[in-house]
Amino acid sequence: MKDFREAPFAWLNGRFVKWKDAGVHSASHSFLYGTGVFEGIACYLAPKGPALFRLGDHIDRLRESARVMKMKVPYTKAEVEKACIDVVRKNRLDECYLRVVLGYGYGKIGLAPTGLKTDLTIMVWRQGNYLGKMAQEKGIKVMTSGIRRVFGTEELAAAKITGSYYTSALAKMEALGKGFDEALMLDAKGFVAECAVENIFMVRGAKNGVPELITPLTASALPGITRASIMEIARNEGIEVWERLFRPEELCSAEEVFVTGTSAQVTPVVSIDGSTIGNGTPGIVTKRLQKTFFDTAHGKGKKYAKWLVYV
Repeated sequence: MKDFREAPFAWLNGRFVKWKDAGVHSASHSFLYGTGVFEGIACYLAPKGPALFRLGDHIDRLRESARVMKMKVPYTKAEVEKACIDVVRKNRLDECYLRVVLGYGYGKIGLAPTGLKTDLTIMVWRQGNYLGKMAQEKGIKVMTSGIRRVFGTEELAAAKITGSYYTSALAKMEALGKGFDEALMLDAKGFVAECAVENIFMVRGAKNGVPELITPLTASALPGITRASIMEIARNEGIEVWERLFRPEELCSAEEVFVTGTSAQVTPVVSIDGSTIGNGTPGIVTKRLQKTFFDTAHGKGKKYAKWLVYV
């Protein structure tokens, strides 16, 4: 990724190490079997200084993902939160992206990781929008992938497990190979689930002055933290929000479409499978929610101040 710039230090198992030394053994269980869990957390520069967006919610989800993987977390929630703050401060960063990873360590070979210690790594780097420098202003082009997002249970769909992302990686490569910016993934029954690593929304009724925001149910989609933030913001601004099943054909006929995520933030979608969304430019509701989100993340206003943890 062009915007990726590594920081001098990472945090590994309770201590700072140089970036190049932030490694675990190649025979670790999570490397061999994909049994790690992770979180991505954004840090924005606000008037009071760098601020981590919804840090506590991210660490809650990390711990829930660990529970799903039957993984013992060797640190309290408060200790992990402090480590996230410390790694930003240590690297003297203002706006950056944190990747927090819990993984079963080295010790034996075999599917069951019983008895293995857990490694905790926190890395941080400067990163622009995951979907490209102009994605926020111009929007992105999306294609429907032939690769489905399918999980055995809703609990698994809600957990951020490293090994689960192979389908997202394949869908993303498929989209890039065909000249698109991102992939839209469907569930087992052909309903819209999410994009490769972003939740998706559509807007209807904006032309009539009564906008509705519609997003898929989370049975096959990650219940994203940015997603939840946008839903709360929208409701507070008088926009109806619905979670329901819908097929890609309905998405293509929407007035506006956008995606959300820690790395994508709030990014407009201007076409799907070659069909133009609206007039082919970011819509008025999308831009309105986008502005409120960025104002919030950068500490402007008090309404959502609870979402920020300052470094």
